[in-house]
Amino acid sequence: MACAKAQLLAGLAVLLGASSAGAWCRTTTCDVDDSKGVCTRDADNCATSGKPLFWPGECAWFGVQKDGSPKRHITYETLHSAVTNAFGKWSKANCNPGNPSFSMTDTDLLYGPVECTNHEFHTDACNASAWMFRDTDWPYVGSTTTIALTTLSVEISSGRIFDADVEINSWGTNITTSDVNVGADLESVVTHEAGHFLGLAHSAVTTATMYFTYNPSSIAIRTLSPDDQAGMCAAYPPGPAPTCGEPEPLFGFSTSCGGKTCATQPVDSSTKKGCAVALGMRAHDTEGAGLFLALAAGLRLLRRRR
Repeated sequence: MACAKAQLLAGLAVLLGASSAGAWCRTTTCDVDDSKGVCTRDADNCATSGKPLFWPGECAWFGVQKDGSPKRHITYETLHSAVTNAFGKWSKANCNPGNPSFSMTDTDLLYGPVECTNHEFHTDACNASAWMFRDTDWPYVGSTTTIALTTLSVEISSGRIFDADVEINSWGTNITTSDVNVGADLESVVTHEAGHFLGLAHSAVTTATMYFTYNPSSIAIRTLSPDDQAGMCAAYPPGPAPTCGEPEPLFGFSTSCGGKTCATQPVDSSTKKGCAVALGMRAHDTEGAGLFLALAAGLRLLRRRR
């Protein structure tokens, strides 16, 4: 089955009238590949068909690109700290009782920061799940309106996440790190994208970090809401903490573009299949109501390799 060739953007109006006491959503394989338009969805626009996306063994890994954002005067260390703190928030979600059974490996501590400056996923070379700024261009839809984009490369048959890359549009967006004169708040952006990284989609709860709109002058979504925590607990139910060793990307781990210099070797290079779903923050001008960010889920084609 080929990957979807269409792009779907869920903008400001999609869930505007929705209200729910608990409306978290998990991204599913139906979100990734709906070329026949057969996905079923509930009243909150959550996919109710397909397999939920997940990191195998409740173990995932991330790295941060070494350059930071010279354009926005944000260092590698600042982004690395923001990403680490964001994953810490999600891992401490209150599952009543306990916390999610989930562990994150910081590959920078093992192999150093990511060298590559591009989103990449290879089935014939090694990969890194990387966070990065884009200072010089934004090669996707909405060059001046899209805040950030998380791309998950997954196995369609199971929902297994192979790879995740997060790109932050520092070229077209005023990314800020202060509690005053707030633009697109880095901690808010990173906390939201970390939810996508872990397999969550958008929520219809207005106070949720994963809600589809966000006032960029606010820092409120730095803190997870009960709805966000419920979604995390459903994705990674509480239990004994998983024992996670070095990262084991299916096709090997590398910090460099092209993935030819590998720090770890492929686990199973015979498995060469995967599609991608891209989810992120998108700006929307509401004509007099101020600038809001429509956190728009988008499907973007990555050719399925066999």
